[in-house]
Amino acid sequence: ALLANAGRYGRAPTLGELYGISGVVRGNDVLAAERGWTFDLGVRSEGDKRAPAALRGAWVDAFVFARFASDLVAYRRSSLGYVRPYNEGTARVLGAELGAGIRPLSFLSAETALTVTDPRSTSATTTSTLLPYQSQVVSYTRLEVEGRPRAKIDPVARAGVAYRIESARVADQAGLVEIPAQGSLDADGSFSVYKDRVTFRLRAVNLLGQTRFDVVGYPLPGRAFYGSLEAQL
Repeated sequence: ALLANAGRYGRAPTLGELYGISGVVRGNDVLAAERGWTFDLGVRSEGDKRAPAALRGAWVDAFVFARFASDLVAYRRSSLGYVRPYNEGTARVLGAELGAGIRPLSFLSAETALTVTDPRSTSATTTSTLLPYQSQVVSYTRLEVEGRPRAKIDPVARAGVAYRIESARVADQAGLVEIPAQGSLDADGSFSVYKDRVTFRLRAVNLLGQTRFDVVGYPLPGRAFYGSLEAQL
């Protein structure tokens, strides 16, 4: 299948961008709305019923995309160490993405994706035009198993493991301060009954305890564990 899209968008600043989210990530209440054009073009191929059993349902995506923005909402680090959003005059983001997935067995699936971008300011006058806090290469791989034992309560058990890698990012407009590349090995599991009406979830983040940073370059905690219980009436 050949897929294409073109769009015009407008995005109002979020409450966090207007008023801040912490003592070091400040807000800016005079931010203007971001506006721009988006374009993408790609192909998708999927294995059908005539494919070998291991390739049925397998898929491959390949896309290129572009975004041209005015008043792009970006972040800038001050000399005092805090971060504040601002409107970049004009900017453009070019990129490509390749994704693939396979389900060789009824209970096993895997998927992977690689995204490469070139985010640039087209109005900056500094030596570097790279937009701060944006990784140029991001990869993601996930493996999941699923079990559906026969029972009146319709139980479904799922478990997955994923690894995400992000390339280094610049943290200032001049491109002098760099946030190092980072990765995270995560795991999750869920158990649901009554056609997913009641679900218990567990999630573990950064199992390897790697040094990681948030979207504006501040350190994140090491290993973290989360649990939740959801019910639908």
